[in-house]
Amino acid sequence: MKGFFVLLSLLISLSISAQKSVESEERVIPVAFQISQQPDVFEDLGITYKKGLLDVCKNDIKKAHQEWSNMLLAIESFATAQNFDINGVKMWLKVFWNNDGTIDHIAFHLKPTSKNIDNVEMQKFLQSFAASYSSRLESSVNYSQYSSAAFPILPHFQKIN
Repeated sequence: MKGFFVLLSLLISLSISAQKSVESEERVIPVAFQISQQPDVFEDLGITYKKGLLDVCKNDIKKAHQEWSNMLLAIESFATAQNFDINGVKMWLKVFWNNDGTIDHIAFHLKPTSKNIDNVEMQKFLQSFAASYSSRLESSVNYSQYSSAAFPILPHFQKIN
């Protein structure tokens, strides 16, 4: 009977040790992902990226809007160059930037009024875009922005150099 308790204690401690090992493994976060497919990742990133685009733009709403618009125009241009038809796509986007202006992650959710587009293809497209895009806006911290996007971009959005 004593041997049984020793064996049981050993098994429980090995189980707890293995569980802690799995929990401590770093989760691989995809560059682009659907919010509904990775809600925990989305929430975790929201906690990690505490500053918003407006904060990084020193509360200058015009500058923040222009930065967001420039990125949307870049997405549209990238889609044209990649022969990827993005016209009619409407979505929620949350972009997570590194402090140097490069994109670390893009989370998206297609709106019900969006044209029908394959989510996997959209994810691949956004992943390619993220690898190619860098904002000129730099910060001392990582930052994010959660907003709506609809393509094509309205003509009154002009890129400022």
